[in-house]
Amino acid sequence: MSIRVNLNTAPVSYLTEEPPLELIEYSGEFLRAKLPPDWDIQELTNIDGMDDLRTNADYIGLTGINVLKNGETLMQLRGVDGIGGIKVCSELHQFLDTNPSYIENNVLFAREQGLSDPIVVDLSEHDFVEIEILGHDVRKVGDNYYWNNSNSSSEFNPICGDLGSIQELEGLSFSIENTAKPILELYKVTFADNLTDSDFKGD
Repeated sequence: MSIRVNLNTAPVSYLTEEPPLELIEYSGEFLRAKLPPDWDIQELTNIDGMDDLRTNADYIGLTGINVLKNGETLMQLRGVDGIGGIKVCSELHQFLDTNPSYIENNVLFAREQGLSDPIVVDLSEHDFVEIEILGHDVRKVGDNYYWNNSNSSSEFNPICGDLGSIQELEGLSFSIENTAKPILELYKVTFADNLTDSDFKGD
């Protein structure tokens, strides 16, 4: 079974394979939402919502979001002020619909860097929860979350390591005063520990 949850800013919607729940309106300073009655959103601004920041930077706007169910945090978004370096995957994950060339290209890249071939973990027989977060497809297998690196709806190529959780999220941004790049759209998305499939549904 897969469950799809859409979290979008205009508005946020909530969908599952079960009959739809009666949704309630959320209207904050930056976001409008339709949520199950036991869900809520907290908006964090300025430095309070940052995950990665620079000294003496002045962050302005929506830098973080908490998504809660019955008062408990399900998911957090935190602003990220830049990432750098070249990421070589030491471990790759493969679903039934993962493009074989995606695995092959990552293996070749590791070899070009003089490193060992990545370990390939087969997830093709695993059940997963499917989540959509601001235009990004995410799959939950157990306590692990995998972000899709493909724009194709017919394949799912999991981004390796922690880079998958750092994304430009549609409709979200914050700014930094007195800098060459005043608008940033990078956010790190994390989920609470030990979430079950039912945690992504309203009661």
